[in-house]
Amino acid sequence: IKFDQQIIKKYSKYFMLLYLGNTSERRGLMTVLKSIPKIINTVPNFKFVIVGSSSFDNELLKTSKTLNILKYIDFEGWKNESLFPSYIKASNLAISPLLPNLHHHTTYANKIFQYMSFGCPLICSDVLAQKEIIEKYKVGELFKTENSNDFSKTVLELYKNSEKLKTYSLNCKITIKNHLNNEIVSQQIVSMYAK
Repeated sequence: IKFDQQIIKKYSKYFMLLYLGNTSERRGLMTVLKSIPKIINTVPNFKFVIVGSSSFDNELLKTSKTLNILKYIDFEGWKNESLFPSYIKASNLAISPLLPNLHHHTTYANKIFQYMSFGCPLICSDVLAQKEIIEKYKVGELFKTENSNDFSKTVLELYKNSEKLKTYSLNCKITIKNHLNNEIVSQQIVSMYAK
């Protein structure tokens, strides 16, 4: 992996929250936007970086303007995947605020494994698949789905607890190395077929 030092330097003065991927309504970003007015009361150097896009972006921009929080958000649009590690490395926290539906309850979002690979602590909505990963491997915190107050509370608790962030970061790296990587998972699948 080659890190883009410009991206890392750009966000070095911020407490940065990252979202990677499609920004459609079901991804839950509206919940995050509504939490920002509370967050910035405590975290003046806060920055929410969105790397991705969708046809829902106009609604996200409109809400950001209405809430007067545009200066705290960078809408980066789609970027080459080779830049994802640099955005993750620059982040303090990475999020997956998915809304509840059958797909989200039963399927893992790729982004959470990308975040974990680079030791970035997670904040995820409590849809079942994400809840399982967070609780089993202790790699971050859950918030109540679609609850912006609970989201802001979770961000602020982690902002104030650098030791917890360090622990979650370490747990992310250990989890990817020892449990959730293709080498290990593929052995389990081969073993299952062998039986």
